[in-house]
Amino acid sequence: MKRFLTILILGVCSLSASGQNVIAHDFIVPPEQEKKPGTVQMDFVHFQGTYQELFSASLFASVPAGGGWIREIDFRSVPGTPSAVGDVTGISIDLSMTTRDVGGLSPVFAENLGLNNQLFYSASRSTTFASSAGGGGVPSRLSPNFVATGKGFWFDPAQGNLLLTMKGFHITAHPNGVYFFDGVHGDSRTAVMISGQAGALSGQLSLDSLVTGITVINDVPEPSTGWILGLGLAAGACVFRGRKLSKESSH
Repeated sequence: MKRFLTILILGVCSLSASGQNVIAHDFIVPPEQEKKPGTVQMDFVHFQGTYQELFSASLFASVPAGGGWIREIDFRSVPGTPSAVGDVTGISIDLSMTTRDVGGLSPVFAENLGLNNQLFYSASRSTTFASSAGGGGVPSRLSPNFVATGKGFWFDPAQGNLLLTMKGFHITAHPNGVYFFDGVHGDSRTAVMISGQAGALSGQLSLDSLVTGITVINDVPEPSTGWILGLGLAAGACVFRGRKLSKESSH
């Protein structure tokens, strides 16, 4: 009987040891700019202040029910900008889910933060700035890449809008010209509050926003050899038990 229970327990454990299939959902905000440059050029040379942007949850409709992990945030340079300007430290990014809507951002940065505000990217890390121009002046990728430490930030669009708070976002001057970031003017699905002053507690509403890439990942269970092994062990246990009962009945 003990042997039967041992085999059965092993089978159940194996059944639960299925693999994980990571599915990434890549969003470009605004989505219309995925294959074409933005409408404004944004200059952050020597900028040391705070950039806070609210993204409407409607932009993330394809995120599966229950939400997912925001793993990466990217911005894009304007085609033709200097190819690289080196590494920059001192940039931090916080994320939260907020009940504020696009038309209701407060000038006071702290008043917009959600209860689950979390450090996503630490100012102690180094960020490499490089251009992202594709052929014919069409943007082909997003850079720099702000990849979270650990799993990232859990975001469920059903629970609120996404708020990004970035401090110390700056870039040094380049001898070959200004490194401009790709942006758009007047998008109704986002709202930006900004201040160029380091340590400022409040800012001003801006109609210009950065073209932003946001990657959301989900861990989806998938069948694995564990299922097969588990089924085999469970079946073996049943056979073993059946043979034992058969021998006992024959005596």
